[in-house]
Amino acid sequence: MNILRQIIFSLKNRDRQRSRVYSAEHYAEKASPRYTHFAPMKSGKTTVKSLIAKSTGDARINATISFRKSDTLQSWASCGVINLCIRNGMLSDYEVLHELAHLLQGEGGADHGKEFASIFLLLVKQGLPQECYDALLTGYKIHRVKYEIMKEGEL
Repeated sequence: MNILRQIIFSLKNRDRQRSRVYSAEHYAEKASPRYTHFAPMKSGKTTVKSLIAKSTGDARINATISFRKSDTLQSWASCGVINLCIRNGMLSDYEVLHELAHLLQGEGGADHGKEFASIFLLLVKQGLPQECYDALLTGYKIHRVKYEIMKEGEL
C-alpha cells in the first residue's frame, strides 16, 4: 500500500509548476497584447521560423513545424516537432517560444520545472521586445514560478 501511495503522489506532483507557468504566460500575454498575431497557414511557418532564429540566435534549429486549427487542442512539442494550434485565427509568440523551450530542454522536456522556466524566459528575452521579457518576469514573480536568470548564449 505504501508503494501505491508513492506512485499516486509522484503522478500528482510530476509537474507542480505547470499551472504557475501557464498563469505567468497568460499574465504576460495580457500585459503585451501586441504579440499575439494572426497566423495564416501559408505565412505562419516563415513567421515562426524567424522568431525561432531570433530567439535562439541560430536559424539552424532542426524542428518540424506543423499547424492545426483547433479551439480545443493545445500546442505541444516533442521529438523535434512543434505542433501549434491556432485558436480563433490567433497564435501567440509566447506560445511558440514556450513549445521551443520544451524542445531545447531535451530529454524529459515535458515538464515545466525550473530548467524549462529559465529557458523560456531567456528565449523571450532574446526573441521579443523588452516589454515582453519584463511582463513574463513579473508574471513569474506574481505566480511564484521557480527559475534562474540565464545569460544570453547559454542555450
